[in-house]
Amino acid sequence: MKTSSIKVLHLSTFDTEGGAARAMMRLHEALLEIKIGSRVYVKKKLSAATTVDSGASNSLFLKYWAILSPYLDRLPKFFYLKRKGTPFTISWIPSLSLKYGLKKNPEVVHVHWLGLGFVALRDLVKISQPIVWTLHDSWLFTGGCHIVGECNRFEKHCGRCPQLGNTFGALNDLSWKIITQKKQQIIKKQLTIVAPSRWMAAKAQSSSLLSGYKIAVIPNGVNTDLYHPLEKFAVRKRLNLPIDKQIILFGAMSAVSDPNKGFEKLVAALKIVAARIDSTRVELVVFGSDRPKDEVSFNFNVTYLGKISEESKLVAIYSAADIMCVPSIQESFGQTALEAMACGTPVIAFRSSGLDDLIEHEKTGYLVTAYSEIDYAGAIINLLTDTNLRLKMSSESRSRALLRFNIQDVAKQYLKLYNSL
Repeated sequence: MKTSSIKVLHLSTFDTEGGAARAMMRLHEALLEIKIGSRVYVKKKLSAATTVDSGASNSLFLKYWAILSPYLDRLPKFFYLKRKGTPFTISWIPSLSLKYGLKKNPEVVHVHWLGLGFVALRDLVKISQPIVWTLHDSWLFTGGCHIVGECNRFEKHCGRCPQLGNTFGALNDLSWKIITQKKQQIIKKQLTIVAPSRWMAAKAQSSSLLSGYKIAVIPNGVNTDLYHPLEKFAVRKRLNLPIDKQIILFGAMSAVSDPNKGFEKLVAALKIVAARIDSTRVELVVFGSDRPKDEVSFNFNVTYLGKISEESKLVAIYSAADIMCVPSIQESFGQTALEAMACGTPVIAFRSSGLDDLIEHEKTGYLVTAYSEIDYAGAIINLLTDTNLRLKMSSESRSRALLRFNIQDVAKQYLKLYNSL
């Protein structure tokens, strides 16, 4: 494989916050390990990495612009008073700092996530280098939403957007205007599109905007040397978790408050579980959210660990659990599921999206009927009550992570793609 001094610039709003940022940083670090000239350019730098640059660090004006631009970028959607609280990004603010990211003359620009007024699409397509875009969500091929849900308007042309609360309004609403502009801009720049799962690739190819593109499928990866099984009871003592109970784990960014993460579905399933087994012998552990003010009672003791930023602590949490529940409605890939599998923890998810590529049904966990709370509860009970099955799935989960999702192997797939450009 050709491994010459190719230089890659990764673009993302954040470097550590959110699934897209974490997937990007893992790829970036793996590329550095194989001596590729990889750098990251972000709107807001949260890490101490010397290979990550921030637009805000170039001048006092850009520092304050970085604070102000997200609010300006959101302004047009505030005219839609009935809009939902789901993510909807416009990306119309001028890219004042992009030129600083391009100063090191990369040969390939790799886009990961551009929300909150970081880079406008019209400025991005003006650059001369080839652009690789990984679809960590659906934003590129929609009129502004990141998660399409049951809506299929993007397959023809967005408009009367349900997320804007405009189902019965004029056709040419904000979503219609955004996707029209995207079509006009993207045609000027032949992007190379990557999807981290077959499901996301199929969604993109069904869209009016990307239907003509050949979309490569390259999964996200994880450092399997870092994410590996630890001795269960030792880490439970370290984390002050019960050693005499079975632990069900659930976690994500905004785990309890983000409807897409499926906490309500999990609670409904656990109510069914509690009616069939002794729930005093089981504990639910949640990371990514603090204890909510209006907590729902469902006959399980729940420990909330809050936001976890240290990866070593995440490894301990995954290793402490008996089961990882990922009841998301839609995921482009499913970072937490992969992390859990690498730590030898079986995963239960709905058969509905990118998670289908990760979990091998009845071998590394369960893919249950979307969105059946009864089936989800049944899968939880199976794993809680069958120790041998759980141990077998634990071993298979670790093996699958090593075989299919090792970040070094993923980096080599991307390097081959970069070289082809």
